[in-house]
Amino acid sequence: MATSTGTNRKKLLLPTTMSRAGWALVEARDDVEGVSFVPTVPKAELHRLLEDIAGVALGVQPFSDPELDAAPELEVVSRIGVGYDAVDVPALTRRKIPLMIGGTANSVSSRKAAGRTATRRCRSISTARPC
Repeated sequence: MATSTGTNRKKLLLPTTMSRAGWALVEARDDVEGVSFVPTVPKAELHRLLEDIAGVALGVQPFSDPELDAAPELEVVSRIGVGYDAVDVPALTRRKIPLMIGGTANSVSSRKAAGRTATRRCRSISTARPC
């Protein structure tokens, strides 16, 4: 269990880039405390912030053994965005820490981006080869 800031209260390390709606959800609860961090924070500072954290939400930050070593109380890691290439899944698995991904959080944006890419590709292909 993470170092508590109250009775059974757990700390979550959350990026400043997380949506206001996400922050509102955290702030409305009395069982968690949101601790903000700037996604471009230097590694040493991130490691200091991880010392008493129960959960962390990541953007594009790489997250592997050094970060896990700095977070002895860590219970869960979450990824905000698409994919998890920057997260060392085997390292999490070895420590039995689950990785959560918001599956539909940005699905509309991702789908639109994929559609735009497909449309651009079709336009760049010769008219002799319709898409």
